[in-house]
Amino acid sequence: MTTGFLPVDLAGPVFLPAPKDAETLTIPRIGQSFVRRHYVFLIVLGLAALVRLVTMTAYFPAFWYSDSFGYLPPALHPYPFAVRPVGYSLLLLWPLRVVHSVAAVAVVQHVFGLLAGTLIYVLLRRRFRFAGWTATLAAAPVLLSAYEVQLEHFMMSDALFMILAVTALVIALWRQVPSIVACIAVGLLLAAAAITRIEGLPMAATFALAVLISPASFPERLVRVVALAVSFVFPLLVYASWFEDVHGSFELESAYGGAFLAARVEPFADCAVIHPPANERWLCLSTPVSRRLPPDDYLWGPAAVTPLAKPPTGPAFSAATSAVAAKFAIHAIERQPLAYAASVWRMFLQTFKWNSGPYTNGQQTWMFPARQPKTVAQLARTVPGSTDQSFYQYNGGRNPDTKFRQPWAGILRVYQDFAVVAPPALAGILIAGLIGVCLALRRRGGPAFLPWITGMLMLLLPAAVSSYEARYVVPTVPFFCIAAALGIREIGNRNQRPDT
Repeated sequence: MTTGFLPVDLAGPVFLPAPKDAETLTIPRIGQSFVRRHYVFLIVLGLAALVRLVTMTAYFPAFWYSDSFGYLPPALHPYPFAVRPVGYSLLLLWPLRVVHSVAAVAVVQHVFGLLAGTLIYVLLRRRFRFAGWTATLAAAPVLLSAYEVQLEHFMMSDALFMILAVTALVIALWRQVPSIVACIAVGLLLAAAAITRIEGLPMAATFALAVLISPASFPERLVRVVALAVSFVFPLLVYASWFEDVHGSFELESAYGGAFLAARVEPFADCAVIHPPANERWLCLSTPVSRRLPPDDYLWGPAAVTPLAKPPTGPAFSAATSAVAAKFAIHAIERQPLAYAASVWRMFLQTFKWNSGPYTNGQQTWMFPARQPKTVAQLARTVPGSTDQSFYQYNGGRNPDTKFRQPWAGILRVYQDFAVVAPPALAGILIAGLIGVCLALRRRGGPAFLPWITGMLMLLLPAAVSSYEARYVVPTVPFFCIAAALGIREIGNRNQRPDT
């Protein structure tokens, strides 16, 4: 009996409709899925890009500061600057010189800010499996803070230093035990950060310490630390050799290291206690300690030109006098350790009151200005021996002065009154990270350890060897945001067993 149906092998191939859940993924579908998963972050990222676009419009092409005069000449004709390392000039300004546009540098620095926030989000989402909104919350201070946007707009090294440090941190945290290749990459990034800002030098110690306490066998940890150390030290040796060829001393900088340190101890140094040798006594102050000025005043302010009252600065300062000043400062620290510690602590506390206090170069120095900023010619007159010729040359002969455009500047002025990482918020972030680190000690360090301890080092080092400036706080914010996010997770996991 026939049924009216042919056997399968005789009827040819049978094509059945594919189930809906097996539909082929297309680019639009992938894009829609990506947007659904990350829409909160994409909204914040879009707002952050808009703020930076308004900044470029309101203050075109960039902000200038006295430090900018030391960065542009080495970008046009590379040479090691005696006052500070020129990593910013070599790694960013020199490659972009072919564009002949200061605005291009500002745009790249704003992209660095967006990239830093994106790296924080990706790290927390992909590596530590945070929810989208919590990872976005951790990235928001970097993306939206007016203080961050302002510093990105200055022709200074802060934005480059931050992205180098944040990238190194993300690579170091991407695996519980970083690979040897990752350690080499971290070492190279930290070396680039160190020749961009001298404060980056001790950061390698915290990264090496984090590798040493990672949950791996001792030989594995040792190999990784060696890889990190070699990749960190080698670029610095190359730079120091270049510096020696030009200036005659195997250093990263020679003219101001001792001056900064001597100015740092002048507020408390008592020569009756120190008993410095004869060649250092010109640094002794007769002013009572209770009436001493902040360190910056002895380096750059009116006190710096009083004969024999403090170290000479500007063109008058040399490698020889810097070496003498460094010895004087070391003697002061060794023989007045409590006074030095108290001075550092008082300066560190300025972190939490950015716009007040005798030791404060407040955030108002870096805020969006309410009027036309100084021209580069006006700034050049405040920096001995400087001219504005390199500014014009770098900008292709066009006027590099900052334009002031309304109503955009007014919008940013209102924005900066609200979108900031205020000192109380920073204190809360710092404390959350610290609690997480303490709880993570039972887990052999935990991921919150590295960002928190590195951020603290970045805050304390300027207070210990130079002076406080509000802009030094901004590059630490990504570190503390990551530490706080991981710390809060540790607080939530505090009831788990240590081996979970």
